[in-house]
Amino acid sequence: MSIEENIDENELPRNQLHPVDEFLHTILFSFVLDGGDRITYDNLRHLFGVIASYYPGNKEKLRQAKPQKILVICDQNQGRSQIAEFLVQSFGDVLGMNLKVKSAGQHATLDKYGGRPSPVVRKNLTKLGIPIENATVDQLQESDIDNETIVIILKSSSDLPEFIYNARLVIGEYLADPFPESKIPKTNDERLFELFDSITYFTVSFVLKLAKAIEAKDNNLNDFKKYFASKIIRKN
Repeated sequence: MSIEENIDENELPRNQLHPVDEFLHTILFSFVLDGGDRITYDNLRHLFGVIASYYPGNKEKLRQAKPQKILVICDQNQGRSQIAEFLVQSFGDVLGMNLKVKSAGQHATLDKYGGRPSPVVRKNLTKLGIPIENATVDQLQESDIDNETIVIILKSSSDLPEFIYNARLVIGEYLADPFPESKIPKTNDERLFELFDSITYFTVSFVLKLAKAIEAKDNNLNDFKKYFASKIIRKN
């Protein structure tokens, strides 16, 4: 079954995209559950295109808006943050948003694997057709963050450096490492299911809500903050 056959566009709730939860859960869960070896970069872009076609806002405003700086952080910048960076940037591009997305690791080991994502990550993402083969690992730097940066934390927030809070907003979405090196082995399909059931759902929700804030010229991100209220990380 193709992705086109799997999604009935006539049944998508055009006027109920915001809030996005029920809508996204239905189509993303169906896509991931039935994906198997169909989950590819091209199919992801098609999925993003279907969601974008039901976006009820003004895409011209999104195209004309100033760039939005987004920084995604995990421990090593070996897997989670690389994947989220790619998904946020890709979906933002489909919507026509001007996003500047970067990822980094708080405890990155730059000489590990020659300064590149782990072989397990590269192998799995290459299977999807996601262009990560030439990606490099970056260590989090204070210079990565200013008062225009929205930071997404995919790791534990218990040891965040002080300069993180120089950001415009810090959101925590803890995700266990989808490609651990020392746990019970899982099949590629199991890893891919976990990956797209968690990271894809969050990143699409994030981009759609950010788009709505940009359209409304809500520089304080008031509605965005309400939606992600339980995930906002504040300095103690």
